[in-house]
Amino acid sequence: MVKRGSDILERLNKGDLIKGPGDLSGGTDIMAGKRTFWLGETDVLFQEWNGGGGYGDPIERDPESVKADIANGLVSLKYARQVYGVVVEPDTGEIDRGKTLARKRHIRNQRVRVTQSATDMQRNDLQRQGADKPSHRLGEYVSVRKVEGKWRIFCQQCGRMLSDAGENYKLHVPMAEYPLTRANPRNSKTKRFVLREFYCPGCATRIEVDMNLKGAPLIWSYRLKLD
Repeated sequence: MVKRGSDILERLNKGDLIKGPGDLSGGTDIMAGKRTFWLGETDVLFQEWNGGGGYGDPIERDPESVKADIANGLVSLKYARQVYGVVVEPDTGEIDRGKTLARKRHIRNQRVRVTQSATDMQRNDLQRQGADKPSHRLGEYVSVRKVEGKWRIFCQQCGRMLSDAGENYKLHVPMAEYPLTRANPRNSKTKRFVLREFYCPGCATRIEVDMNLKGAPLIWSYRLKLD
């Protein structure tokens, strides 16, 4: 957005700290993205960017950290509950431990009910075999190890086998598609792109999130060539 004809020069000469557009006089011009426009001497451009996507499964985040984000105005009560599974009482600002535990359990239950992107090809007799063998970590929640002479991809959290190492493991785990606004309500409402969330079929940990064109093939996160 742009503040047009503001009192920015006067305010800066006074040594004032400008924290946001509400601190300045003048008209407000809401700008569309990716366009060319002119700025006058007393016009001020304000631009906000999303933060990083975070790391790991959000429901594993320390509830106290989520509570601190709420207190600092970084996360709303709604998103704390929806994304992190943390329920904070609006009147007291304190975490409701019982409701938080129930909410996290509900999120996991919803994950394991999502439609499979492909047939679950896990073999029960291989789920935890080779747990004592060397494991090579590929990411926060995915590792690879050799079982019965073949390299296989496993969930790092619970030991569930996800696929053979030469396959795209995403074809064999539950997947859900969501609009981009699931990550941030300010994201584009376009239907051309989707967020794809992938879950371990054993423990319902959210393993990975991709942004893709709707209907496009699944992205390979790991292409392994192992002897």
